[in-house]
Amino acid sequence: MVLPNRDQAQVADEKLTQYLLALNHPVGHSKAVFFRGVGYDESNIEKLRDGLLTIAKNEDAQEEISTEYGMKYVIHGSLNAPSGRTVFVTTVWIIEEDETSPRFVTAYPADDEEES
Repeated sequence: MVLPNRDQAQVADEKLTQYLLALNHPVGHSKAVFFRGVGYDESNIEKLRDGLLTIAKNEDAQEEISTEYGMKYVIHGSLNAPSGRTVFVTTVWIIEEDETSPRFVTAYPADDEEES
């Protein structure tokens, strides 16, 4: 299934800098270790954002989950990391009640983490 309104998908800078890349975040720490380990940091968040948006816009959602806040969509895809490695990630997007644009929630290594 296609992520609804995927051309309107949004990734907030704060979600990347204060969560996904934040080594001191209680929930995001392990994700930060992974993403920093493949070369992402504050100097290249645009590359990370663009990669996540490419996944949202080009890959099919594998799951649709109804929550009290809206519909969540789980999408698997790959990122060409700054380290030169291709990493496979699971991304989660939400379309909140009374909203139409998908918003990035999180990303983490997929089961088949790497190709090269």
